Amino acid sequence: MATESTQTRVLLWTAPRCMSTAFTRSVNTLDDSVVFHENFKAAYFYGPKGNQTNLFSFAPYHTYDYVKALLQQEMPGKRVLFAKDFAYVLQGKFEKIPDGYIHTFLIRNPTKVFMSLRNQYKIKSLFFGDEMQRYQPTLEVYFVDYTFLKYVTWWQGWYKNAFNSNGFGNSKRKTNYTQEVTMLPADIRKLVEISEPYYKLLYDKRITI
Repeated sequence: MATESTQTRVLLWTAPRCMSTAFTRSVNTLDDSVVFHENFKAAYFYGPKGNQTNLFSFAPYHTYDYVKALLQQEMPGKRVLFAKDFAYVLQGKFEKIPDGYIHTFLIRNPTKVFMSLRNQYKIKSLFFGDEMQRYQPTLEVYFVDYTFLKYVTWWQGWYKNAFNSNGFGNSKRKTNYTQEVTMLPADIRKLVEISEPYYKLLYDKRITI
């Protein structure tokens, strides 16, 4: 039985396309563990006061208070409680961060993040000629809100590979993301230029082995 002194609670803050779902999937294989996957994101988009306009709520109970209580609940017998969520969905609601967690941060080069997102939207973007912000207007705050949280110490199909995997392996897709900002598409270049200072701030504080 896990006791309060031996139980570990970890919250992983990240941005989309930072390979955090693969990381979460690996944590889920630990014995005596509980994984909470993007509950604050559910409140942000699909809860009763969410940002998405739908005929009905996809997460009717997911208020921010509900999620905080969910993450703070007692879990007897569990050795690890792990939660993964996005920093930007807590903007202006940092008092909703649950107590008792060790806060960790997973980062990825903004060029890779936004080019990967662009690949997800490529059919819409190429067909309609729209910029990324049409599909994700919150893109500009992905890395900005990362740094705010640093001091606080179900996109369909996107997670298919992670949830169906049984280990880490080399990607079959060989994507070459240029590191030269001036060579990037205009919509991506704008996002990278906005995010780069915040990414570097986090990168300079990274844990190295």
